Amino acid sequence: MDKDEFRKVMSFMYKAFRQEPSEDEFETYYILLKVYDIAMVKQSVHSLCTTFKYFPRVADIVEAMVKVPEEREIAEEVLKIAEDSSYKEYKDIEFRHELTEAIIADLGLGRIGKMSPQDLRDKVHFSYKEIMPSWKDCKMKNRVYQISYNRRSKVSSLQSTKPQSLKSLLNEI
Repeated sequence: MDKDEFRKVMSFMYKAFRQEPSEDEFETYYILLKVYDIAMVKQSVHSLCTTFKYFPRVADIVEAMVKVPEEREIAEEVLKIAEDSSYKEYKDIEFRHELTEAIIADLGLGRIGKMSPQDLRDKVHFSYKEIMPSWKDCKMKNRVYQISYNRRSKVSSLQSTKPQSLKSLLNEI
């Protein structure tokens, strides 16, 4: 993010909240927000200037940038994907929300199509409660949320019922 562009955003915020500009405050905000896209910061600041009564903290600006989709939206998208039997792989699906992809990865693409709508809503509810906080935390720290795809069926088929020696395991390779 360019410092001059950011100075314009801060100047706008100072004027909107009728606050005297402070170079120390500007430097602090810049250091903490420079990792974010300037367009996102601008949008967030403009939004906060119309809804906040007091000068926003850095955390307020970051939180305004991270839009967490409601559980209801995610559940509707998962149900829609579950009803469409043409999806065979994750790459075939265009997700509206990254959080939806994470929840489907947690539940398993093959399994969601076999669940009743009510069971699926229940599973989405618990998965959302588990995944959303870490997803939001990553977004607020401007990090990528790593989605791990559910591979339970493949893992369970590789597990042996009796312990094997290291020598016998090496021989199988």
